[in-house]
Amino acid sequence: MTDPEELRSLKLQLKEAKAREEEARAREQAERRQKEEAQVREEEAKAREQAERRKNQKTTLKEYLHNCHFYLYK
Repeated sequence: MTDPEELRSLKLQLKEAKAREEEARAREQAERRQKEEAQVREEEAKAREQAERRKNQKTTLKEYLHNCHFYLYK
């Protein structure tokens, strides 16, 4: 069989390998989270920009009359 020193060495190597895998997994999760947060911020910015564009867009006479009618009979 193997001597105790070799067994301890193998256990230490296994422990170090597991620690490296855990660190890599944590880094991947952090990167994924950052990408998701960036995507959410980008989508929110697009939505705000579109809302601002709609707000500043001129209305046609038809839209104006429809909105007035809707407001009056609400």
